[in-house]
Amino acid sequence: MSQQIFFAHANGFPSATYGKLFAALAPDYQVQHLAQHGHDPRFPVDDNWQSLVDELLHHLAQQDQPIWGVGHSLGGCCTCMLPCAAPSITAVW
Repeated sequence: MSQQIFFAHANGFPSATYGKLFAALAPDYQVQHLAQHGHDPRFPVDDNWQSLVDELLHHLAQQDQPIWGVGHSLGGCCTCMLPCAAPSITAVW
């Protein structure tokens, strides 16, 4: 059984940019991701990225099993902010 990853992309690099990386991680890891962070009007971009963290939390809350949080640049920062926003979540990068 493969492990689950939720990947948060960098600013200006939508998730499709990382397709080769995601393919290289298979079959040991199954990667889930948002196509583009910061485009959902429910989570408008703000000064401290808290809305982007909230967007990640929204999607992680829908997972039914443990999942690794991984991110690049902006996505890595938002992933690192997850434990502050929701202490029950552990971020790994």
